[in-house]
Amino acid sequence: MKFKITVSFGVHTIDKEKSGIENFIEQADKNLYEAKNSGRNKTILG
Repeated sequence: MKFKITVSFGVHTIDKEKSGIENFIEQADKNLYEAKNSGRNKTILG
């Protein structure tokens, strides 16, 4: 039996002085959905 696995990542860096944890999570989530919507096996850095 064969399985095909694909992975998409949304990555965001945090600047503690300019951004709170809520903004960090929101941006990482947006990057993840951008990766998912742009195809398989994608990584979006933000």
